[in-house]
Amino acid sequence: MAHFYLGWTYIQEANFQKASELFQKAYSLSGRDPRIKSWLGYTNALMGNRKEALQILDELMELQARQYVDPSFIALIYLGLDDKDQTFKWLNIGYMERSFWLVWLDVDPGFDRIRPDKRFEALHQNMKFDSISNPISKTQKR
Repeated sequence: MAHFYLGWTYIQEANFQKASELFQKAYSLSGRDPRIKSWLGYTNALMGNRKEALQILDELMELQARQYVDPSFIALIYLGLDDKDQTFKWLNIGYMERSFWLVWLDVDPGFDRIRPDKRFEALHQNMKFDSISNPISKTQKR
């Protein structure tokens, strides 16, 4: 998991090559965790490696036929591909399935580019988050 979280920090720094390397290592060490595979797909999409991102998406969709794959993992790759319609489709499926990973919706900077979309606000309201502001700043005000 250390490789996974370190890869996530490299995403925030836009060092996608280093993030990809770490996600690949984390994926192989994890026993092929679909969550890590989705971050690898997301990173490939951000790097402009559309073909690789779509291949990973296909692999996760195929895996979904045999075992549970959290819909937010699928949404993540579509987010990287900048396909907002599919991103929201899969985020809403995740909401309906009560995806644990949607707790990050309010704070993950990756979602910044879809926050202005009205569908984001609707999903946000359905999840009963107070506002789109950072909850960390709410605790600091107390």
